[in-house]
Amino acid sequence: MNIKRLVVAIIIIYFVSYGLATLYSEVIFAEQFDAFNNIMRPEAQSGLYMTAMLLGYLVMTCMFCYIFTKGYENKGLAEGARYGLLMGLLLGSVEWVYGVSLPLSMNLVVLNTLLALIIWVVAGLILAAIYKPIAAKSGI
Repeated sequence: MNIKRLVVAIIIIYFVSYGLATLYSEVIFAEQFDAFNNIMRPEAQSGLYMTAMLLGYLVMTCMFCYIFTKGYENKGLAEGARYGLLMGLLLGSVEWVYGVSLPLSMNLVVLNTLLALIIWVVAGLILAAIYKPIAAKSGI
């Protein structure tokens, strides 16, 4: 395992996944995600839990990247897309379980599940790009 590549992947995927989630929930589908307001922590408390949420994203990203390195087969972007899809289905199913357990519309549950799929497929593609073989230096 190449620690330098792993650290680079974790940093990039952490910011990309968090950025995609923010763009998706606060810009593109902001109106639909306003339905969360009645079950979210009050604004005064939210800052206290932000560090814990960011730490959770970091742990999830670290595990996502580490698991990829353990099964890496050097098959290019298709491998990254497949891995991202499988992890997206796994993590999306968690969104689904929580979504149907909370008082949310099915539209929002489906949006959250799709968000997980999109984020983790993109993350898988990034991983595959970072882990592509380094071209051998020419002897010229």
